Amino acid sequence: MEMKKKVLKEIAEAQKNGARLSSICKFIGISSRTIQRWKKSDLSDQRKGSQRHIPHKLTKYEKQQIIDICCKKNIETCIPMK
Repeated sequence: MEMKKKVLKEIAEAQKNGARLSSICKFIGISSRTIQRWKKSDLSDQRKGSQRHIPHKLTKYEKQQIIDICCKKNIETCIPMK
């Protein structure tokens, strides 16, 4: 969010000095529509993420168990096909 504020400040200064928004956006690699959205919103991430619950997702504990088992000395030297 701080980076967005800095970019908007620099864009405002460049426009004050006569640069066109389209030229500025092309130079920094951001679309002018993105700048419009940043100016309109509170600069927080507005993307919609998946809110669904994933019932079969491994817990942190289960992930750690898998890692521990795979890192055991007797397992490290095994061939994957065994």
